[in-house]
Amino acid sequence: MGGLDSGPTPYDFLSIALGACTSMTLRIYADRKNISLDRVSVDVAHEKVQAVDCAGARWTPRRKRRSTASRAPSP
Repeated sequence: MGGLDSGPTPYDFLSIALGACTSMTLRIYADRKNISLDRVSVDVAHEKVQAVDCAGARWTPRRKRRSTASRAPSP
């Protein structure tokens, strides 16, 4: 597959998930406590860089295993 390597990194996805979870939690809490909440804004920042953290790491890609389900024959 080609690409420009410009997509989100795993750390970006983690930050996105953390921000979304935080905003949803605030909304639920406000609703349960009957607190008027017009808008929620969450800023998330990180200083990790995957390429730096993984430099020199030794790993091998794992193959996806296919699981096969079998059923016992009916009597």
